[in-house]
Amino acid sequence: MRDTGVVKSVKGDFAEVIADPGRECTECPISGSCTHSTLEEGQTIFVKNELGAEVNDLVIFEYEEREIEKGVFLVYGIPTLFILSGFILGVVLEKGFGFVLFKLQNAMIIIMTVLFLVASIFVVRWIDKKIRAGAYIVDILIEANKSQG
Repeated sequence: MRDTGVVKSVKGDFAEVIADPGRECTECPISGSCTHSTLEEGQTIFVKNELGAEVNDLVIFEYEEREIEKGVFLVYGIPTLFILSGFILGVVLEKGFGFVLFKLQNAMIIIMTVLFLVASIFVVRWIDKKIRAGAYIVDILIEANKSQG
């Protein structure tokens, strides 16, 4: 898929691009599940900057739909798996082994579920930092520095 956006910053071989919010939302496989207010100014995407785009350049970038699916799994799938794992572990500890916290029924289940949810946040952030951008700049439409001078 191709989209346009404005380069917000350049860090090494990567550019932070603010994508036009119109197209990405309508073509997104999870369209409607996030609040539009967070995307009013566009979605921030890190892309490979092999063409040397600079800040405020209007660029066309390309990405595979598989990248979106990876992101969806990262944001929704991993926390869901962690929550289910925490719940199951809590049930096994409380019902199977008789561990009871604070003499409250289901306290172990709730605590393990919340702990696993919090752990999933750190895991998602760690994975997100390890993933390399799969999107890349295809063309620079308007070079900001040259259009001013």
